[in-house]
Amino acid sequence: MALAKEVLIITGCSGRTGIRVAHQFADPRFLVVGLDVVSPKISSTNFNFIQCDISNPQQLESARKRIQDKYGSKIASIVHLIPYGTQEIVEMAKQFETEQCIFASSILVNVPCEPGQRINEYWPVEPTTELARLQLEAEDVLRAEHGKIPLVILRRACSYDDMCHHAPLAEQIQRIYEQQPAAFFFPGNLSHGSSYIHYDDVADIIWLTVQRRFSLPNVTTFVAAEHDVVSYGELQKIIGTECSEEDVKTWSIPRWAAKLAIRMEWMCDIPNNNYACNTNLIQEKLGWVPRHAFRQVLPKMIAALKENPQAWYRANSLKFPEIKR
Repeated sequence: MALAKEVLIITGCSGRTGIRVAHQFADPRFLVVGLDVVSPKISSTNFNFIQCDISNPQQLESARKRIQDKYGSKIASIVHLIPYGTQEIVEMAKQFETEQCIFASSILVNVPCEPGQRINEYWPVEPTTELARLQLEAEDVLRAEHGKIPLVILRRACSYDDMCHHAPLAEQIQRIYEQQPAAFFFPGNLSHGSSYIHYDDVADIIWLTVQRRFSLPNVTTFVAAEHDVVSYGELQKIIGTECSEEDVKTWSIPRWAAKLAIRMEWMCDIPNNNYACNTNLIQEKLGWVPRHAFRQVLPKMIAALKENPQAWYRANSLKFPEIKR
């Protein structure tokens, strides 16, 4: 008699993290159900897609009935990758025998740290972006409403892959690659920096978290990041060297001047912040260590840009510059 498969539900399955998680669980022991408004490009034979806006109670209820009728009432884990529809997801989880709920949050919900400090699971919170505010609100809902369902909050660093796929970083690479004047002025402290984590490493963490769901406490928070931190000054130099084999000189200017003079609004409220991370707990509880290193992958991103600029711009949703004749 064949053993019953463990059912995994992924919300936001069409995103970069969701697709990688689905592929990570392309294992005959699992049956993966993805929920999203658009269908993802996933070829795994154990993946099933249900088109659903999870913030719509009627659509989510319809999806729940389909899942329960087809796959039964036991869910190994609900992997919630988007910061909305959280109350509805909790209510759905309670209608199953749900063994775990994982929420992918961000270290940007935390108060930035000072140089020499590292953010851990007990660090105070103060969201620095609108998305981080929504993520923290989702965390609060889950903590208040999860009940007996074991909950894991995954506060991850800025995510990237070999094609970049991190909007602020892609825009800064674009500026330096195109030698825009704005690329050489920085509205913040060049010695500060941020931790990063590869999308594949996030998928690894979720895999390990599901595997060890019975050994974790009722509520667990993990900080997920690479230990190394690349400062904003280092970042500028690496990008400049890889783009043109020349050292890029960068001048730090006040944020108000950046907003007024060169319109760099996307980064004016963040670069002065420092986000170094302490990952001791996730290493201890899951045995996780990252397989990638941002410092090593960054040259690969720019190599991909130089090899096929149009494809790289398209992948990062950037407008390709018009050629002046």
